[in-house]
Amino acid sequence: MKRLLIAAVAIYCTLFSYIQAGAQAPAKFNYQGVARNASGQPLASQALGLRLSIRDLNAAGTVVYQETHAVNTNAYGLYSVAVGGGSVVSGAMGDVNWGTGDKYLQVEMDPAGGASYTDLGTSQLLSVPYAMYSGSGTRVSAFQPAGCQFLNAVTSTLTKIDDMGTFTKHDDNTLVELAVQTVLNVASFGTAAGVVFELRVDNTATTIGVSSVLLRNPGSMTPVTLVGIFENLPAGVHTVSLWARGAGGTGTATNASWDSGCFNSAGVNNVLVKEYN
Repeated sequence: MKRLLIAAVAIYCTLFSYIQAGAQAPAKFNYQGVARNASGQPLASQALGLRLSIRDLNAAGTVVYQETHAVNTNAYGLYSVAVGGGSVVSGAMGDVNWGTGDKYLQVEMDPAGGASYTDLGTSQLLSVPYAMYSGSGTRVSAFQPAGCQFLNAVTSTLTKIDDMGTFTKHDDNTLVELAVQTVLNVASFGTAAGVVFELRVDNTATTIGVSSVLLRNPGSMTPVTLVGIFENLPAGVHTVSLWARGAGGTGTATNASWDSGCFNSAGVNNVLVKEYN
């Protein structure tokens, strides 16, 4: 059987980009190569089957993304594909963590255009594809917590009112900034001079600054926005919660709440989650 040789004499990794206002660069980059036979002659005008794999850390590392392509060479044996634009076998291009560890591209080919692939080698991806990391380095999501949540007895000890909801963090090494929009209320003060409300993640306070607000007027529904920055959160699902305590003296109060009027159908409760480097 004739051996086939892929001559990687023309490999380009070039990001697509858009210049329109507000557009985002897609998670793709160009790959281009020349297919030749064992005699060095180009496989001209031939249908090829390609399987491309992105491996993590080294050439034999875990496959974090894999896709296939059906391509045709030109008269010189040249073919071009957009990595990230093929038929997905496993993983998701948008979930590749370009910011942690080296990444390698493995190329496999079936010169008959099918899926009987021969390994053509693995090479390290260098600087240009990593522009996708900076382009997707900020992830933004949001959710709406349920309203009508009350802490009936407020004391001088910080106590959870309730969990507001969850979000997913994608990278161990990023920061998370939360912005919570809601309406706070305290029915009445006992010995407290006011009530402090504090935003937490996984029952833990912010690590940069303090995300809290002090209410001094009982019986008044007060619109607020609480902003907090959390570092050292591992990748995975995390729970947002709101807590309260009395201020001054023994610090007692009654019915500290968010959205005590139960107006969430009007969109008064919102949690914006920003993950970034």
